[in-house]
Amino acid sequence: GCTSLTAAPAIPSSVPSLNWTFEGCTSLIKAPDIPSSVTSLERTFQNCTSLIKAPDIPSSVTDLYMTFCNCTSLTAAPAIPSSVTSLFDTFFGCTSLTKAPDIPSSVTDLENTFYGCTSLTKVPNIPNSVTKLGSTFYGCKNLSSITCNWLSLDKISANYDTFSNVPLLDAYLYVPKGTIDIYKSKYPWSGFGHIVEQTDDSRTDMNDAVLLTNDTTVYKNTKVRL
Repeated sequence: GCTSLTAAPAIPSSVPSLNWTFEGCTSLIKAPDIPSSVTSLERTFQNCTSLIKAPDIPSSVTDLYMTFCNCTSLTAAPAIPSSVTSLFDTFFGCTSLTKAPDIPSSVTDLENTFYGCTSLTKVPNIPNSVTKLGSTFYGCKNLSSITCNWLSLDKISANYDTFSNVPLLDAYLYVPKGTIDIYKSKYPWSGFGHIVEQTDDSRTDMNDAVLLTNDTTVYKNTKVRL
């Protein structure tokens, strides 16, 4: 809660944890370098509302619980190392975040990860390792597309709040070849206005528009969902 701190000191290479270290430092603009000795960043920058740029996350880190929660000035997310299995609340309330990070295949939990990220337009490719969603994209009102890789939704935990307050009827959901019927028959996926089944000849460019071939299957949802 050092509300006047604008720059952080160097972190010694012997430190294993930075849990809660800069929580509530509302004037902190630049984060310190994170040494490779650190394994946990739980709530490290929570409520650092002036933080513009996130530090690089070393591969030693395994815990990113609420690391950047309510960092309302953060515009870009750092790369997530493959040592991380959960992104629970990691970017919760980052209202200036426009681009989500790539999600490594080690991650299984995306509960509330991008909750309230109202500026988020570019969405990560969700790997099939993820099983928990919860309120992942709650309130992401500028979300226009998302790509999923599950061949089955039987073990995927998602609910009404996963995409609550997201304009789904205008959004595109890109799914694996041969799975369009699976997604369009199960909520919340069935709420998307457009479900696109990618073929071997189609590809998704997550930084630009989605490029489709003539044999790509598209399901257009004509139902109004409240």
